[in-house]
Amino acid sequence: MKTVFRILQSSRSEIFNIRILILYISFFLLQCGGIREILWKDSKPLSENYASQIFFTVSPFVSLYYEPSSFQTRYVILKSQSGKTEMIQGNLKYLELSRKSEQSGKIIFEVSEWRGTTTPNPNDNRKIGFSPTLVTKRLEMPSIKSESPAFELRKEIINDIKKEFVFNDEGKLREAEEIRIVPGIGTLKWKHGLRGILAKVMRTEFVSANGTVTSSGDYDYDSLEYPPAIGLTGMIPVVPFRKTEISAEYYCLDFPSEIDLPTLKEDGVKKSVSFYDLTVNKPFTTTANFKNYPIIKISNEKTNSHESK
Repeated sequence: MKTVFRILQSSRSEIFNIRILILYISFFLLQCGGIREILWKDSKPLSENYASQIFFTVSPFVSLYYEPSSFQTRYVILKSQSGKTEMIQGNLKYLELSRKSEQSGKIIFEVSEWRGTTTPNPNDNRKIGFSPTLVTKRLEMPSIKSESPAFELRKEIINDIKKEFVFNDEGKLREAEEIRIVPGIGTLKWKHGLRGILAKVMRTEFVSANGTVTSSGDYDYDSLEYPPAIGLTGMIPVVPFRKTEISAEYYCLDFPSEIDLPTLKEDGVKKSVSFYDLTVNKPFTTTANFKNYPIIKISNEKTNSHESK
């Protein structure tokens, strides 16, 4: 009987220990689940609530004084923010000086943007008004191997300017009108559109301050037109400008305004972000350092590319 009692007592002890072990493991797994949830939240793409429509075009900057890698982009970004539609009309130039120039190897980065809110046309939903402010940025680097410094930022308050854009049936966007009030001169107006009786061609009507109207077809109309928009949700639009075997540098055309950018720009702060390369029409997700925003540097090994939808 004593032997049987000892066996039963030993079995009960083992069962008790097993229960304790199961409880411990369950508690540990719950804690790990909490940790995983925290990590998941922390690595959640910060751009998930960002949505925009982007009209974008890129072309090489052809000149004997610049390397073939030089290029120019034109873009319009439409995004909803706080119940209003914000608009950015931009021009970006990336120039690498060639041996033909006096400063061979030097890099010049210029960005000029009109930024403001839009106003819908109550009589024509294809037209939108735009009252912008001009923002310019400039960056110079002594050579292709130089680290990207901070941009020189200038903001010009120009209140007396209005623009109007129009969508065509194909979804393309075109700047159709610009009105400027020049101190000491008066109101100047440019109207761009198709005109003619037998054949419609692009013409520009210029209305001077005294009301005189002149018509001309000698205008760079390509600079006024943009291809159909790319709709982005949860992705930040970027343009690559320098690539090596181990890394690539991109320029961010825009960024979610609800994100605390100064905090992101601190040393060592990295976030998992979904980007969209506008030059090849492909999204990718990676961790990025925003220290030199709007320029970001990404390791090629960290980039996870996805096929565009």
